[in-house]
Amino acid sequence: MGRTTITRQCPKCKTTDNSNRSLTMMINECGHPICKNCVENIFARNSGPCPVCGKPLKKNDFWEQKYDNPIIERELFYRKRLAKVFCLKEDEFPTLRAYNDYLEKIEHYVCNLVDGINVEETEAEITRFKREYADAIERNRKKLSEDDLWIKKMLEEEAELHRRVNAELQNENAQQKKKTADEVNKEVLEELKTGGLPAEVIVDKRRKQQIEQEILARDAEKQKKLIKMATRQEKVTFGAIASAGAPYVHVLPRLYVSGPQLPTYEEMKSLGYLNYSVAPTKDKLAGGFIPELPLSRALFEARQDLFAGI
Repeated sequence: MGRTTITRQCPKCKTTDNSNRSLTMMINECGHPICKNCVENIFARNSGPCPVCGKPLKKNDFWEQKYDNPIIERELFYRKRLAKVFCLKEDEFPTLRAYNDYLEKIEHYVCNLVDGINVEETEAEITRFKREYADAIERNRKKLSEDDLWIKKMLEEEAELHRRVNAELQNENAQQKKKTADEVNKEVLEELKTGGLPAEVIVDKRRKQQIEQEILARDAEKQKKLIKMATRQEKVTFGAIASAGAPYVHVLPRLYVSGPQLPTYEEMKSLGYLNYSVAPTKDKLAGGFIPELPLSRALFEARQDLFAGI
């Protein structure tokens, strides 16, 4: 089945992807995409109403649309905006439950702003939180999270590795050039002593040979770098530490039903359990689905804790 392509259209000038292959759609917090040309015309004075909903917008607040669904663009916009305000860390809360409630409140605010539910009340709560935790917000903005520290450490290690490799290569090249120059000087002096050619001819011949050798050396070095880069990409681990130990052996998890024993997949077929379930279509089977999966889940939920308290 081929990939479905969504044709984009500017609501103002009605330009589509079919009529303009280089069409660039811009979007703002209201979530209504407009082509770049209309943004330049409508917001020539840096502000103006949205041609769809009439909401006052600023030209500088537009960004290029990346996703076909404008709702995703709005959600990303509000998530980035709220991330600058709700940046408290887990260790700043007395309990894990308080931190989870804080995260759930953020999701609630995102849903309200994206769906347009109680927008004024939500904005008021965000402003109140920003004013109440102003010091903590400012402090956490300057403090890197654990993920940021890990990324920074990996980048520093990678930069240090590149620096050492480049230094070693430069040192090897310098030593090789010095060795080659010494050998050439010795050979030229030897030819001047034993040969009957003028010194200019001998020096010119050696210079041509040296240029050819340098070209071959550059090509070999370039090929060597390509091989090293390919090898590094194959073995890259993103800084993860490989831990040695016993090989992994998969063991099926044991479900503690506390009720009647669950039938196996073979027993489901032989005892007729599958006769009361809807047969899956071919596309579901191709994806790895089997009817025993939902049936076993339903049996587990029905029999769980039936023996509790006995």
